[in-house]
Amino acid sequence: MIVLRSMISALALDARQNTHLQQLTIKSFKKGGSKMPKATFYRLELTKKRQLFRALKKEFEYKSFADASINEIIKTAGIARGSFYQYFEDELDCYLYFVEKLQKKRNQLFVKLLIQERGDLFAGARLFFEQSLVDVLTGPNAQYYQIMIEAHDYRLYQQQQREKCAQQRALAKALYAVTTMKNLKLAGYEEFNALLELICSIFFRTMRHYFRAQQANKTITLAQLKQQCFLQLDWLENGVSSNMYFLEKRSD
Repeated sequence: MIVLRSMISALALDARQNTHLQQLTIKSFKKGGSKMPKATFYRLELTKKRQLFRALKKEFEYKSFADASINEIIKTAGIARGSFYQYFEDELDCYLYFVEKLQKKRNQLFVKLLIQERGDLFAGARLFFEQSLVDVLTGPNAQYYQIMIEAHDYRLYQQQQREKCAQQRALAKALYAVTTMKNLKLAGYEEFNALLELICSIFFRTMRHYFRAQQANKTITLAQLKQQCFLQLDWLENGVSSNMYFLEKRSD
């Protein structure tokens, strides 16, 4: 319970930061929420979809959401401004589409690894973290992940998922379906989903720690990041209080 309260407090502190991104997200949902993207986009030829996705990748790979420009996107994609708004509601809409394309692959990987580990949630999470660390730091989208985490842009996607719940709910249910629940002290799906959010928060905090250290010219190795993630997962899985502590408290 001590480690759970600490993690919840950390999440609450994170939620109070970066007000600008929160206001942008709330503004979007007041207007009806993101469609990600419009039906017109899905009727495009595959080559045009890929061309537009490459334009989004080029813009968001080197700029935060706040610094990105629709003008640059349409210039790179070679489309008219009017065409852009036939495909997307606004800049947030296209950003969320880009992120969801990347996130979908990661979600599929998590489910695959959990099945491989015979439903052991923490064993699956360890493998997922291990592979994700390598991908985020050295994969083809490494530059984007760095900017996304440093600028806290991932909160835009998390907030969108909390409001619409589509992909996040699908991931949680997919993981829940293949998790061996008898090994967990959980009352059902809602508690499982809360645990899953805590598990994922470990990864984000670890990556933020890494990129902040990089900015301060401090060296952190991949092995150290892995150890940090695994240590926090172990706290969550096994607790931080020793059996001797509980025995002493009972004797009192």
